[in-house]
Amino acid sequence: MTTQLQNQRLTAKICSIKELLSGIYIISEGWKPNFIQTQQGRQLAKVNFMGFITQKPTPYQCVVDDGSASILVIDFNNNK
Repeated sequence: MTTQLQNQRLTAKICSIKELLSGIYIISEGWKPNFIQTQQGRQLAKVNFMGFITQKPTPYQCVVDDGSASILVIDFNNNK
């Protein structure tokens, strides 16, 4: 039963870009996922945010703005 709990996928948590960027990146030991510790006390290992694309510097990058802050998003899995 313990191995089943360790192999479960994490649920994405809704957050703002500002909350994500203001947090501290924590590196976990072993197979535990790394996460961002936010100022609100949340631990974010997988996130979901929504915003508008404001810039597209390259075909595999875009800048997303949700009204609280902006973040550069990079597609590392491009097949071109």
